[in-house]
Amino acid sequence: MIENRRFYTYRQAAVRVNRAVITIKRWRRGGMPMTFDPHGRRIVEHHTLLKQLRTSIERDKKNRRNKPDTPKYADDLLDLW
Repeated sequence: MIENRRFYTYRQAAVRVNRAVITIKRWRRGGMPMTFDPHGRRIVEHHTLLKQLRTSIERDKKNRRNKPDTPKYADDLLDLW
């Protein structure tokens, strides 16, 4: 795992939050603020990256909750009667 830094490049950010580089790029396209370093590379601030990660985790949790029509038991999935 990469050490905490003030800013991360795409690759560093992906390693820091254990995601793929394409995910970090998707987050940027989705509105995560990023800026450029003196070399012209895109960078993201530490707190912004972790905020996006927390948002992503919460969104995943909400999507995985059982819906009212979700069977509670495996036997309910089978129509044996």
